[in-house]
Amino acid sequence: MSENKSARSTWRFLQVLVNPGRAFEKIVAEPVFIKAAFGLCGINLLLAIILAPKMQALTTWMLTHGRVTMPPEEMERVLAVAPKAAAGGSVVAAAVTPWFIWLLIAGLLKLFAMFSARDVAFKTLLAVAV
Repeated sequence: MSENKSARSTWRFLQVLVNPGRAFEKIVAEPVFIKAAFGLCGINLLLAIILAPKMQALTTWMLTHGRVTMPPEEMERVLAVAPKAAAGGSVVAAAVTPWFIWLLIAGLLKLFAMFSARDVAFKTLLAVAV
């Protein structure tokens, strides 16, 4: 049963790429988006974790080779904190940003629906945004 549902979710995702009109009709008929949202956020989070060491190295390189000059004591403090903050911030942003973008898109779709005199549930619009 779970294999059938995961295959159906994968097929729905591929259908959005191949035949978007038909796929969005099915999404509107059955607005299920949690699995897709968590899957996309998981991929995003995994990539951010993989790239975190590169973010730390880039932050360190930019601070040491940048045009802004700092006293050596301050540079040591900044170099101790900034790479960790950049890596942590990128991981948090990778987990949170997609949700804000999807909510923004769903809100814009709701606004458009209000002006076009259509009544559409926000859950449906959020499923379309995801």
